[in-house]
Amino acid sequence: MPRTQLPQSTLVEISRRCALHVADPNSTPDTKSLVAASGLSERTFFRYFPTKADCVRPLLDEGNHQFVDGVARRIEASSSASLLEMVADAFVESFESAGVGEDLSLLRAILSVPEFHRVWLFTNDQITERLRAIIAVPLDLPADSLAVHVAAAQATLLATTALHHMAEHSLDVATASRLAADALSINPLGQPIGQQKTPQ
Repeated sequence: MPRTQLPQSTLVEISRRCALHVADPNSTPDTKSLVAASGLSERTFFRYFPTKADCVRPLLDEGNHQFVDGVARRIEASSSASLLEMVADAFVESFESAGVGEDLSLLRAILSVPEFHRVWLFTNDQITERLRAIIAVPLDLPADSLAVHVAAAQATLLATTALHHMAEHSLDVATASRLAADALSINPLGQPIGQQKTPQ
C-alpha cells in the first residue's frame, strides 16, 4: 500500500517549527534536535528532508512562491508602477506574510550557517527561473531572451540583497526593500568609474 504523503501545508508548518529552532540562539540545530522540533520520527524526517538543512526548504519555498505570485498579480493588474516598484512591493508583502515576524534571528542563522545557506541559495535560483515567464510579458520579449533572464535575476537580487541588508543592519523589510530598489534604479554597473551615483 503506497504511503500517504504529507500535504504541502503540513510540511510548511513542520518547516516553520524547525526554523524556529534554528533561529533560537540558545539551541544547536543538530539532527537530533531538528527531528524533535519537527515532531516526526527520524525515518520520516529524512524521507521528506534529505539533509537536516532541507527542513527549512518548505518555508523558504513558500515565501518564494508568495514573492513570485505577488509580482505576477501586480503585472496582471497593469498599474502605472514600474517593474522595479512592483518587485519591491511584492517582496515586502511576501516577507510580511511569511509569519517569521520582525525577529531577524532566523535570517541571520540561514545566512551564516553553511548548510542552511546552501539551501537558501538553491531556492533563490528557482525564483529567477519562475520569474522569467512572468516578466517576459510586460517586456514583450521571449522568456528565454537574455534581457528577460537579466531582469528576472535583478528581481531576485533585490530580494536577496534586501535580506542581507536586513540581517547586517537590523533594518525593517520596507526600508531594506526601498534601499535595494534605489540601488538597482541607478544601474551602478552602467555608471562610468568615479561617477557612480549614490542612492539616498
